[in-house]
Amino acid sequence: MTKDLLIQYVRQGLGLPGPEPRAPHSSEWDSLCDAMMQHRVGGLVLRALTENGVALPPHIAQWFSAWQNMTTRWGGANLLTMRKILPQLEAAGIPVIVFKGAVLQQMAYGSMFHRPSSDLDLLVDLADFDRAGQLLAGVEYKLSPVCRSLWWKLGLGEQHFDSVDLAAVTLDLHHRVQQPGCPLPQHPARFFDQRHDVILAGQPVPTLSLVHSALLAAMSCAKALHHREPALRYILDLVALVHGPSRVPWRDIMLEAELQGLANTLRLATRGAKLILGPAVLPDAEHAAILTRVSDATLGEMIICPDDPSIVWPKRRDLLFNLVDRKSQFIADLAAMVGSDLLRRAAGTAGPGRDHEGNRT
Repeated sequence: MTKDLLIQYVRQGLGLPGPEPRAPHSSEWDSLCDAMMQHRVGGLVLRALTENGVALPPHIAQWFSAWQNMTTRWGGANLLTMRKILPQLEAAGIPVIVFKGAVLQQMAYGSMFHRPSSDLDLLVDLADFDRAGQLLAGVEYKLSPVCRSLWWKLGLGEQHFDSVDLAAVTLDLHHRVQQPGCPLPQHPARFFDQRHDVILAGQPVPTLSLVHSALLAAMSCAKALHHREPALRYILDLVALVHGPSRVPWRDIMLEAELQGLANTLRLATRGAKLILGPAVLPDAEHAAILTRVSDATLGEMIICPDDPSIVWPKRRDLLFNLVDRKSQFIADLAAMVGSDLLRRAAGTAGPGRDHEGNRT
């Protein structure tokens, strides 16, 4: 019941048509808060509760207050970090893109204070990766010890830099926007060619184009399923980019997905969105079936309740095989996944220690 109620509230929070959700029963509030925290959808649910005039129990009102304070605190820290770091990277001749986090929230939801983000994700070209890391190390940041292995740098394509100021955000420096185990964009240079500025608190911030931001949401959904983690918020980001303030044209998203070899990645996110939010929420992704051996019921559980031990998950190599657009690419992508796993084992670590929003776990 809590899952159904959560979906009703996020639908309304997104402004999608439908009946007004009922108020939670007294016994449902705590589990609803747990679900909101797991999926990071407190902003959407609070918007819907406010619109419906639902009276919050005192401890729930306190929970939302803490959520909003945390979101505001980290959002402000992100802004200060951008103002400090971005001019130095640009002055050094290093093209940089800020992605995910506050900039995505601004584009998708019209506010950079939609959900907390304790990390700032920066994308640079592989050729600039080492130089960018050296620059960060010279401005009161230091490479996190856990990220010194080749698995982080080559396998995952990212490294984390911690500030000497414990109240500041961590910088996540990337040279890729997707991890092994999922199809990689075939033309990543287009991210830089088509980057544009988003204004945050009067500051222009270079970020992905709207179309690439929508594709990133679909890629994040696939990545979450690969890692068997909650994927709902990425589906909501995709829907919000299409329906929200930015109104990203669906045809443009589809054409770029085809060009980047991410058509099946988009189809999987589209299937999930239609399954959870309703069949009319997104246009069809060219009517192509995806992950046909996984039932709708199972896919819904994979997206919303990945910790459910009753889920029969597809093998990761089968998920990858379904996601690659051209089956000739499967062997190369499978080799990248296996190679990354070998580097991880050699590094003696179980995982990145982050969720895919980029926040500390």
